[in-house]
Amino acid sequence: MSMVWFREFSVIGHDMVPRERGVLHVAWHAGALIDPLVMFSGLPGKLTFVAKHTLWRIPILRWMLDSAGAQPVQRAGEGEDDRAAAIEALINTMATLLAEGNHCVIYPEGKAHLSPRPVKIKTGPARIMQRAIRIADERGLPRPTLQPVGLHYTDQHKFRERALMEIHRPIELPPQGDDDRAWVETVTSIIDVELNRSTIGMESWEERHLTWRTRGLVHQARRAQAGLEIEQQSYAESITAARRVRAAYQWLQKEDPARAEGIRTQVAEHHERMEAFDLSDFEIFSQQNMPSRGALAKSLLHLSWCWFWMLGFVGWISMIGSWIPYRVAGFLSNHLSIDDKTSLGSTKLLLSFVLMPLWWIAIAMPVAWTVSEIVHAIEIPPYGLLLPFALVLIQAVPWWLLGLLLVFLFPYTARKHVQLYLRTVTAWRTVKRWFRLRDDSVPWTELREKQMALAMTLVGVGGTLVLPGDADWVDPETGLEDWQVVSRRGEVVE
Repeated sequence: MSMVWFREFSVIGHDMVPRERGVLHVAWHAGALIDPLVMFSGLPGKLTFVAKHTLWRIPILRWMLDSAGAQPVQRAGEGEDDRAAAIEALINTMATLLAEGNHCVIYPEGKAHLSPRPVKIKTGPARIMQRAIRIADERGLPRPTLQPVGLHYTDQHKFRERALMEIHRPIELPPQGDDDRAWVETVTSIIDVELNRSTIGMESWEERHLTWRTRGLVHQARRAQAGLEIEQQSYAESITAARRVRAAYQWLQKEDPARAEGIRTQVAEHHERMEAFDLSDFEIFSQQNMPSRGALAKSLLHLSWCWFWMLGFVGWISMIGSWIPYRVAGFLSNHLSIDDKTSLGSTKLLLSFVLMPLWWIAIAMPVAWTVSEIVHAIEIPPYGLLLPFALVLIQAVPWWLLGLLLVFLFPYTARKHVQLYLRTVTAWRTVKRWFRLRDDSVPWTELREKQMALAMTLVGVGGTLVLPGDADWVDPETGLEDWQVVSRRGEVVE
């Protein structure tokens, strides 16, 4: 499902997952039901999830949750009389599963959100781990471990965006003492730091956007400086680059606040100017290497080929089979999520998952009978190749068999339609760039010079520091942020 919802989905760090013991995977909750979908797709083995108990009120979703082995949890304010007992039962269940070597998933924030960084971390995961370790020790089993997972999306609530799951090293838990509360609070604070680091958490969306803009500037400037062809980074490379920028910026904020603010202001002003022209850093750097006439002709030919099928057989069958349930799912999800936009993408995905198969089954036979009756009533033309063959084939097939074929044809053509559409997007981008990069109303030279000067400033800062991704970088110890172990090159770190 992840490969259907996202146009690009990748996983980093499979080898980090312990196989010989139980693991409690923790991640921030920025995607509602999209998050479990991604983790099911990327984490090895069978997983047990913790989900809010109200999801069990939805009949079909309840069946899916039970099939997946999910465990319900009550939030504060939802049935306070039974909540304490329910939470205690959940902790016992999850702790036992972990002690016995199972892998579980929990979202420590307790709810989905739209914040640019993880919100307040609950104590539940630490309490589960505390009890799981004690159960494992009592039974002589390997102690379970706690592992942060970074979930990254370009836009988790939109269809065909990009996603990356980054599995980080297990957390080194402190030894348990006599003070249970203190241990739980310590582990909870560690989870907070680890999730902020793994998700590249920032204080505001503006800072997050500027981090992303800075990443692009540095990448393109380095390639231009090395005389390499300008190209965009993969999403996985972009995440690593953004982590480097975040570490450098936060370190500079502590060491030289005035310089950090000055660089931030320059990047913000550049970002605002680029937004005014609706340009990307990639386009500025690649303006001198604009697409050739041959590339334009190839893209136009590709567009024609894709639209031939999208306006023809593939398009009509996919529209009949998917357009109405897709629009209904969009309308209902917008209505149901009017007070909680965090569940928009999840609701749309869930409704599509339910409505589309029902629609395919409901209309397959009526459509097949109608088509069969129409084809039998017309006279097959004596000319042409494809059309007469198709009409003869439909006449030879009983209408009920044609209906069964349509049940499978609807999802197949819908998938093909999406693939064709994505190819048209790529081709259309080349066409737009061909005309866009020849637009004389844009001050290309001025923008390129200012962008390169800013990029060189940023490269100069990064070049003097040891940052994530460098050969000599050492990941911080558990509970420390990246900026806390950033050092100047040549500096001895104790």
